[in-house]
Amino acid sequence: GGAGGGGGAVAFTAVSKMDSTGPGAGGKEMSATMKAVFEGDQGRVELVPADVGKGAEGAPGGGYTLFKDSGKTAYTVNPAQKSYMKMDLDSAAVRGSRAMAGVKVIDPKVEKLKDEEGPKMLGYPTRHLVFRTTYKMEMNMMGQNRSTEFSQDDDWWVTEKIPQISAWNRRQEFKTGDAGLDSLIKAQMDKVTGLPLKTVRMTTIKDNAGKTRTM
Repeated sequence: GGAGGGGGAVAFTAVSKMDSTGPGAGGKEMSATMKAVFEGDQGRVELVPADVGKGAEGAPGGGYTLFKDSGKTAYTVNPAQKSYMKMDLDSAAVRGSRAMAGVKVIDPKVEKLKDEEGPKMLGYPTRHLVFRTTYKMEMNMMGQNRSTEFSQDDDWWVTEKIPQISAWNRRQEFKTGDAGLDSLIKAQMDKVTGLPLKTVRMTTIKDNAGKTRTM
């Protein structure tokens, strides 16, 4: 990713590669690249599967998402159909909370594992932060109790030498739908100062049959 400033506005470009392996991915590795551009309170994000030209499902017709008003509102755009749809992200979070109504989150923890001086990136000094979020999710489906264990490690390389970009910061608000866990995550993230120049997320999911998936 890169960042630059001019005329009081700060632009930020990010490229993220996502891989998924395990039974949930059909036993095969899946890859996708996310391209994001943010400036001030606006942003654009596009997700492109690595094998999009081989029949893989992805953003149709070069589709993308636009963020406005510091990320409070988003629009999904489908150029092929010349259509778009408005999304209210706050309302989506509420719907997620309702969907979690029948789910129990057990023993949620958010830990800071590392806070150290990082390397220079794009000419800017950085700090390297590592966070780990763990919890167990239980739900009852048709009379059967199911449990899933989640462990998520986040590596951040942040700099305080670039002004904050509100749309990007808003996008970093990861929500699970559980109020208690979300408050723990927010409290930890609120302690992070600076703009992330690089982030790496590793999530491991283990179901009640002992099968694991990493992405």
